Amino acid sequence: MPWIANQLVKNCIIISFLVCSIFFAVLCFSPLTLALTPDMERLGAPHAFAPMEGNILWDQSDNVSTSDIVSQDFIGGGGIFDIYDARAADDFLVPDGFLWSVETVKVFGTFDNALPDVVQSLDVVFFADEGGFPGEVVSKCDYKNVLPEDINDPSFIINLPRPCILTPGTYWMSVRANMLFLPDGQWFWNERTAQTLSPFVWENPGNGFGTGCITFSHAQADCDADFPDLTFQVIGVERPFPAVPTLGTLGLAVLSAALGLAGIIYYRKTRKQQIVRG
Repeated sequence: MPWIANQLVKNCIIISFLVCSIFFAVLCFSPLTLALTPDMERLGAPHAFAPMEGNILWDQSDNVSTSDIVSQDFIGGGGIFDIYDARAADDFLVPDGFLWSVETVKVFGTFDNALPDVVQSLDVVFFADEGGFPGEVVSKCDYKNVLPEDINDPSFIINLPRPCILTPGTYWMSVRANMLFLPDGQWFWNERTAQTLSPFVWENPGNGFGTGCITFSHAQADCDADFPDLTFQVIGVERPFPAVPTLGTLGLAVLSAALGLAGIIYYRKTRKQQIVRG
């Protein structure tokens, strides 16, 4: 019947259109899809970084490597890239007898080849040391959505909204970029060939990179990073740490004599009052 033949022709046209659409989608977009997988590390030529000058409290801007590791919150995209969210951190030491007021940090890094290569904001966190790993967050030293001096320069100069006050001891600093993977790409923190204190740590809670480092782990030993440390500088003011007064032998003797004298005076006064009343 004619209407059946017409219906068959229409169905064939629709099926052919769908098949062609799928074919062209796979042909044209599968390479793009593969290219949209974030990278854990980025290799390149040796970097030429410009260290900051001024009151540098801690300096790891030397021994620059050819490798960078991702430290990024992959914002946007409906959460499809959340499994790649990663954070890196490295340690530094506040020496005995000093108090540090950290006002600025500089981290040396690079963007990938995507454009426009712009960061939305940064998260900077200072942790106390716990057995060679980041422990508790230092009070009032957790900074969210901070803007660097230049959002287009991947070696971020970050002026903290308020100083981070640190007493003597070992601490960890983490910087993580908040970036739209589409269209802005990735930020990578530059690694360092020499190791100072403990090796740097890295975590990828969603295990999108398949390393198994879902909590802070030694990046080179456990997560297949290329080098043991990260490049950064800590800038601020160093002051003498207020010493806690201590009593020597003479001081203890004087204190004991004073307490004894005070006890005798109190006893005599109390005894005198009792005699008067009696």
